[in-house]
Amino acid sequence: MDATDEGMHQKERFAVAILALVLKHDLEFQRDFLCKVCGYCEAEEVKRFLVELEVAGCGDLVLRTENDSEVYIFEFKIRADMQGHNQDPRKLEFFASAKGYGAGIKDRYKPDGKARRATYIVIENDATDLSLTPEKIPECVGKSWRDIGKCTYDHEDRTLVLDLFKSFGLLGIPEFIHMNTKNISLGHGDTTLSAVKLCKVLEAVAGHFGSKPKPDVELDSQGGYIGLNFIPNDSEEWYKLVQPKNRIIGWFGYAQYASSTLDVWFYCGNAKAAAQIHELLSRRFSEAKVSPPDAKNNVLISLLAEKSKDNQEWFISVFETLVQRK
Repeated sequence: MDATDEGMHQKERFAVAILALVLKHDLEFQRDFLCKVCGYCEAEEVKRFLVELEVAGCGDLVLRTENDSEVYIFEFKIRADMQGHNQDPRKLEFFASAKGYGAGIKDRYKPDGKARRATYIVIENDATDLSLTPEKIPECVGKSWRDIGKCTYDHEDRTLVLDLFKSFGLLGIPEFIHMNTKNISLGHGDTTLSAVKLCKVLEAVAGHFGSKPKPDVELDSQGGYIGLNFIPNDSEEWYKLVQPKNRIIGWFGYAQYASSTLDVWFYCGNAKAAAQIHELLSRRFSEAKVSPPDAKNNVLISLLAEKSKDNQEWFISVFETLVQRK
């Protein structure tokens, strides 16, 4: 349900931080990572690389030898796209702009007669082809989280790496989600059927309003949720009321923490819009909990699942209450 750019950025920062920790403390993993992700597979006298986080003007993570003879600079993305003005080497600004990472890398790791090599690697859910770039220094490579998943972890003494991969799964990185669903048995066929039905209900509600985003699923040690961002086709009325900061009006779905709930979030663009929606929902849905607008002007209405006989109808009634101003 963390739909904000800031929330996603924090997930990426945490993922990079724990990766850096394991790269520092597990030399075997570092060697495996260098070979399978960076393409540096020197068998003899493999040196321990220095690990640096958030190097200004360069990237999220840097692996380098002490004399900078080999330097690998990483930018990590979970769901967000590369920022065109400074992170994307397919854009000239990457190499030419004062804030461009390519320019920053060339400035920090200047060739000075030594056999230095700097490689910029972007890690995404699906690798981007970066073979065609306006300039060739630094070398730019697109990789995926699957490449990191190829690194070894299934030995008794590799618990740190195993914990790393499980943490990636909890952060919603698709390649690693399976790490936290092993050895789970749904013992009853109707449980599986219920999960399918939940997805179908959400799809049906989205279809009713012409909204067709991808499912949003999260799982952690406290519980989890499944839902969809709400981006209606008939947008004029919605945008006039909610005044969101982007195309996403809100989010709706199921949550399972202390209890099972049907939740709908509205991402309002200002306090006035949030107050109006809060008042409309509070007046119409006495059986549900309508939380006051939070610091970001988001409004949540939450209904205990046991109080809803028809989930689809309830979700639709929440949205239509606002559109029709009932």
